[in-house]
Amino acid sequence: PAPAPMEPTPAPVSATSVTVGNAAGTDRSVAAVSTFGTQDKIIVSVKTDATTAANAAIDAKLTYQDGQVAGQQAATVGTTNVTFSNTNPWPVGKYKVDVTVNGQPAGMTQEIEVK
Repeated sequence: PAPAPMEPTPAPVSATSVTVGNAAGTDRSVAAVSTFGTQDKIIVSVKTDATTAANAAIDAKLTYQDGQVAGQQAATVGTTNVTFSNTNPWPVGKYKVDVTVNGQPAGMTQEIEVK
């Protein structure tokens, strides 16, 4: 019998940009913002190089200046926005935003501040 056809291996997915802001456009783009109000949404926009859907895991983590995780969310590939909101005002201070794609760091850690 003929061997079964091999399924093509999907190309690895990587992030092409990570932007942090407080408002997203209809195309999910986000204008970069580094200072937020205590009531603002914190939106992390992750653009990937995937042209087709894949099972790539995108993880975004928001960490407060004392090392406490203020939020962590997972999503899938494409242009993905991960939104962090808080029912109470965000504590004033500095935060770090880290994004991974399939467990690999996507860009540099970004720092933001809530005033």
